Amino acid sequence: MRKFLEQIIYFLTLIKLSFLTGNVSIAKQIAKEGVAIRRKNGRIQLPDMGIDIDPKKHSYLLKGIHNLCSLKQNTNIELEISDEDQIIASINDCRFYINSKEEIFILNEVFALHIYDVSIPCKSVVVDIGMNIADTAIYFAAKEEIEKVYAYEPFKTTYEAALRNIELNPKLSAKIKTYNFGLSDKEEDLICDYSAGHKGCVGISSVVLPEKLKGDITKEKIKVFPVTDEVIKIKKEFPNHKFIMKVDCEGSEFEIIEILDKKNLLGQINVFLLEWHTKPPSIIINTLLKAGFAVFNRDSFKNKNGQGMLYAFKI
Repeated sequence: MRKFLEQIIYFLTLIKLSFLTGNVSIAKQIAKEGVAIRRKNGRIQLPDMGIDIDPKKHSYLLKGIHNLCSLKQNTNIELEISDEDQIIASINDCRFYINSKEEIFILNEVFALHIYDVSIPCKSVVVDIGMNIADTAIYFAAKEEIEKVYAYEPFKTTYEAALRNIELNPKLSAKIKTYNFGLSDKEEDLICDYSAGHKGCVGISSVVLPEKLKGDITKEKIKVFPVTDEVIKIKKEFPNHKFIMKVDCEGSEFEIIEILDKKNLLGQINVFLLEWHTKPPSIIINTLLKAGFAVFNRDSFKNKNGQGMLYAFKI
């Protein structure tokens, strides 16, 4: 009897939420998370999040409610609406525009799940390959021990979104040097698939994009330069600093590690924070082991996404 009553209550709640949001799928997510929601003057109020939104402009906030709740539970996130009706998230004194469900997912990975939470007890520099919306660049710049962040993003639309986020953080912006090109094993011009709504799924390598993105994909011309040139240049500028390399470039991490190894530059790096894609990471792991790194591969290649995080530390 109790289970039957719970099902009735859930069903009635779902009907109410579907009416409020106009979307059954979103209603199911909100019901699952137990988020309070009201509708007033055509806007949706989320009192638990301290914000009211336009359901037409900001539906992505509701679609990303699971990761938003994770951020709320695990960080001091505060949301606000700008004068231009854009959503701004403040997390640990870092500020970001939120424009998509994916961006909420990315911020949750960085600030709530702490996938890049490495601490080094001395002055360091970070090379951020795959800057995206500058989430990690800003995250690292906020760390006292980080002297400089060099951030690389080849896609112009994503790069411009990153610059807007950096501008939101004037106390940190001087520590971040950005480049509108990618890094790989050689210099070349490329034509790549791009999705503005799924910036984290695109890169300069041949990662297979999800079927659901096909209607959102455009062709973009980008430029890439050798990662070796950048490593040599940065080491000249900061010869006594520790060197952290964050690599999230949707497949070209294999070429990056290979060319650094061939040019005998792996020894210049102290820490790798690397996301691998599409292929087993064994080649990368073995290369780093031979170069004197301790390696922690967090994920199995057999997982449903065919990608995972790998951490390596020079010992």
